[in-house]
Amino acid sequence: FTDSRTASTSSADFRMEGDDRIESVNGVFLRSNLSRVAYCRTVAAILSGICAGILGLTGWAGFAFYIVASLFMSVLLMASVRSSVLNYFLSAKSVVWDGVLGGMFTFVLFWTLFYALAHLF
Repeated sequence: FTDSRTASTSSADFRMEGDDRIESVNGVFLRSNLSRVAYCRTVAAILSGICAGILGLTGWAGFAFYIVASLFMSVLLMASVRSSVLNYFLSAKSVVWDGVLGGMFTFVLFWTLFYALAHLF
């Protein structure tokens, strides 16, 4: 991840709540970091969908598998930025939750595809 709190010509100023100082955020780096999180979530959704399909999970067990895989990915992403999450993102919430719903659609696509390939054909 790239430090988004650095000064550059494409930065925007934000006033943090309860603080009198103005902090500069580089929008290009922030967008790049969020794009990397989305890519990680997409790959994790594809791999977990393939695993759930091959394992033959159906119904709520498949969705529970996605939730566990998504939580695991959130832990990995938070571990990669360690305690300096605010240097790379505007909030920790964006690392934990961004892309979870979109990843679910990707998960269901690969889950059903690989379930059909492994168990129906």
